Amino acid sequence: MVLILGSIIELVLPGTLLNIELEKGNEEDPYGRTLAYVYLPDGRCVNEIMVAEGYAKPYSRFYCSELRNYQILNMKAKNEKRGLYQLVGNFEKAIIILTIILCSIYLFLYALF
Repeated sequence: MVLILGSIIELVLPGTLLNIELEKGNEEDPYGRTLAYVYLPDGRCVNEIMVAEGYAKPYSRFYCSELRNYQILNMKAKNEKRGLYQLVGNFEKAIIILTIILCSIYLFLYALF
């Protein structure tokens, strides 16, 4: 799992120039959080990659033009037990691993500053 975290961090290294695209009429959720598509310099969408790899889940309460695509990618990730779907059914292990991941992210970010 930590190796996978490393892959995600490598995907968006500090200093990577990202393109942010807002969807007209769907810029914020009801809680005021910005909704956006995040694109890497090579054109790949970070949102799509994270859903396809099982590290993000589409939230169907709020519409976006890519919702159907994200739902399909999410079902495929779930069926193939990718990413966090590997942990379903063993919540004690999931809590330990997620704690390690969050600590690793914190230490990584702390080291940058």
